[in-house]
Amino acid sequence: ADLDAEVAANRALAGSDEAWTDWLAANAYDEDSFRASLRDALIAARVRDAVTAAQQGAVPVVHARHIVVATEGQANALLQRLNAGEDFATLAQAESIDQSSARQGGDLGVFAEGELLAPEVARTAFALEPGMVAGPIRSSMGYHLIQTLEKSTRTVEGQELAVLVQAQFERWLAGQFATAAIERYL
Repeated sequence: ADLDAEVAANRALAGSDEAWTDWLAANAYDEDSFRASLRDALIAARVRDAVTAAQQGAVPVVHARHIVVATEGQANALLQRLNAGEDFATLAQAESIDQSSARQGGDLGVFAEGELLAPEVARTAFALEPGMVAGPIRSSMGYHLIQTLEKSTRTVEGQELAVLVQAQFERWLAGQFATAAIERYL
């Protein structure tokens, strides 16, 4: 029923049967291939909506900071210094190769899952309790030491919500592919 309604709505947008036929031809469709494509799109949208339904409204966020260095050895040496009581912000300012955050003591700000360019850093920050430090965590930038400062929730709307929903769906989809048994026949 949803598919029939969507086809009818698209047909009505075209304005006439002739315009509809012209639109199908211009977009390399016939009636059956358009219905099949639209059916796939509707199913994908329903799955996305089901997977991301919890993402609406208030989302978990974390306030974290990091120190990024080029080698794992450097990261381990800094971790020892942190464990010996040195200040995280001071070490970040002196040692981190991420100049955008080093000036602020490694502060990454408050972010939701899916907002950082390095998902492994975000996953670690969300897994830590406030005050805890973890690392070294490898990313394309280098090796991170991560400290979670606080956890909370915040309401997101508009474009930010759309970005978070898309990131959540892509993480779910990647997980499905990672655990699926895919057979390819040539």
